[in-house]
Amino acid sequence: MPSEPPESSPWAEPPREVSATGASVSRAFCGEASGLSYTWIAAGWSGPPVQATWNGQAVEIQDDSLTVTGNGTLEVDGTALLEVSGGAADRELAIRFR
Repeated sequence: MPSEPPESSPWAEPPREVSATGASVSRAFCGEASGLSYTWIAAGWSGPPVQATWNGQAVEIQDDSLTVTGNGTLEVDGTALLEVSGGAADRELAIRFR
């Protein structure tokens, strides 16, 4: 994974939202100075989401969206995982399931 994105990278500005679709796996360098990256693993899962936990704590889902803060692991319906690392501890992420 590169340490810094190229100047023409679409990740030049930190993303405000992560979108998850079905059973895909992705890893992205998001270009934040602190090196925010994420991995979405959802083989066998299909939405809409029913329940979610962030670092083991229940998270409220509203309109197929939720918000979490900092780094950690989001578990969706006991099957899908979103692992977020390298970002600021107080960074808020809005996650929308489509």
